[in-house]
Amino acid sequence: MGKPVRNDPKRSIRAPRGTELSCKSWLTEAPMRMLMNNLDPEVAEKPEDLVVYGGIGRAARNWDCYDRIIETLKRLENNQSLLIQSGTGGSFRNSCRRTKGADCQFQPRPPLGDLGTFS
Repeated sequence: MGKPVRNDPKRSIRAPRGTELSCKSWLTEAPMRMLMNNLDPEVAEKPEDLVVYGGIGRAARNWDCYDRIIETLKRLENNQSLLIQSGTGGSFRNSCRRTKGADCQFQPRPPLGDLGTFS
C-alpha cells in the first residue's frame, strides 16, 4: 500500500443534483451531498487538497478516506451508521434508522469570560 494522497489536482468533486438517489435513502444521500458540496471548486478553498476552509480544514484525511466514506454512504442500510472521526470512518449495525454526524472539538475545561461559566 502506497503513501496516502492528500493532493490530487485531477480530482473535481460535484454533488449530484435533482431527486435521483445515489445512495439507498435520503438519510444517507443528504450527508453525502453535503460532503461533496464542501469540495465543489466553487466553494472549497483548495479542493484538490481536500481543504474546505481555514487553510487546513479538510473534508477527509486523504483521498482514499474520502472515497471510502462516499462508498460507505452509498451502500449503507437503514440499520447501519457511519462513524467518522479525524477524517476517516467505519460503519456498524445499530437499531437507529436515522443517524447524525458532527464535527466538534473537546476542551478539558470550558472557556470563561464573556460566555460565563458552564455547569
